[in-house]
Amino acid sequence: MKNLWNQAQTNEELASKFKATLKEYLQTLDVNYVGEYLRELSCHFYLHEFVRRAVIMSIELVSYRILNHYKKVEESVFEAIVKLLASLNHQYGLPHRQIEYGLKKAEVYVNEDLKLDVPKAP
Repeated sequence: MKNLWNQAQTNEELASKFKATLKEYLQTLDVNYVGEYLRELSCHFYLHEFVRRAVIMSIELVSYRILNHYKKVEESVFEAIVKLLASLNHQYGLPHRQIEYGLKKAEVYVNEDLKLDVPKAP
C-alpha cells in the first residue's frame, strides 16, 4: 500500500527501513545518523510508526534477554531508545504529536499481545 505522505515508498518499505535503522542505532548509538536518515526519508507524518517500532523493539529485546536467562538485563536498551526519541525531538524536530501517537500505538500493540499471551489478564 502506498502511503499518503511519501508516494515513492510503501508503508511496508518504510517500516522495513525503520526496523533496520533502529537495529543499527542500537549497535552504534549514532543519533545524528538516524536523524539525518529520517529527514531524507521525508515521511514526517508517518514518524509515529518509527516511534511505535522503537518502543516495541526495546520491549522485545529486553524480554528476549530475560527469557533466555541473560545474567544482566540491559536497561540500556530502554535508555538508548529514550535518548534517541528525545534527541530526535530536540535536534531534528520530531513532533510531540508523532511521539504521543506512536506511544499510544505501541501501548495498543502491547496490550493486544498480552491478551494473547495471558488471556485472563485484565
